[in-house]
Amino acid sequence: MHRFRSLLGVFAVGVLVLVAGCDDAPFAPHVDLSDPEAGLLGAQDDLAEELLGLTGAEVTVLERAEPLARTETASRTIGSWGGVIRLPEAGLTVLVPRGALRSRTSITVTAPAGALVGYHFEPHGLEFRRPVTLVQDITLTSLLNGRALLGAYFQGPLEPTVTALEILPLYLTQSSGAIRIDHFSGYVIATN
Repeated sequence: MHRFRSLLGVFAVGVLVLVAGCDDAPFAPHVDLSDPEAGLLGAQDDLAEELLGLTGAEVTVLERAEPLARTETASRTIGSWGGVIRLPEAGLTVLVPRGALRSRTSITVTAPAGALVGYHFEPHGLEFRRPVTLVQDITLTSLLNGRALLGAYFQGPLEPTVTALEILPLYLTQSSGAIRIDHFSGYVIATN
């Protein structure tokens, strides 16, 4: 029964993202990462306990199963109603909730060409009043067997190993991983 409810939850989250993608409405869906009924497997608690908030740790960036042939960029003006930005080739969806921004702001998300699962966000340093959720399709990646995944905030060029300025919990479903951020910079999905 629990497996059925989990699968149903994953299906519901997928439908929600799909419906939002087919709608030009100026608002983003609400995703509650703490709700066990949402189909999320939850943050990887052991890793999060040890590393959450840690700064200065070297992390290994997750790789894509098939490298991006060219840099993928998307821009959109998002206001107080929230919005969604997608990089379909990279498998990233950015969910900006209602109330995260006070006014209309032009936002750009860039996935550099190559194999590394990392992104640059502009305007750099933009702070949110409510957390923004980054959802990565992990079926497009080369998951590292037995290694726990995490989110990491970094600055500078995207390299195979980066210095994490902050370690963030990664919430997993069967096919995606999500991290919540409160400002724009560079973010990667990585292992320690």
